[in-house]
Amino acid sequence: MFGTLKNPVFLAFSFGYMATLTLSYIFGSKIQNTAMNLGYIWISKWSCFVIFLAAVGMNAPNIFLESMFMFVLFNLTINPAYFMKKEIV
Repeated sequence: MFGTLKNPVFLAFSFGYMATLTLSYIFGSKIQNTAMNLGYIWISKWSCFVIFLAAVGMNAPNIFLESMFMFVLFNLTINPAYFMKKEIV
């Protein structure tokens, strides 16, 4: 919320980041091998973190710190297991 008050671009970056993470989790759920799935999701979510953080730093440096905390919060709280297919035993 504080980032939105500083710069309305914060909202666009946060929605873009959430959409990108969701898409990468959905694409990761198509991978049948669990180890490959977890590796793909780990690499993709931290790559998105670096890319979006660099984009925020170049385009809106006044919201960099708020964006970094928000991106870390998303990476740590959104559980990719929600997007994985459940195997019936």
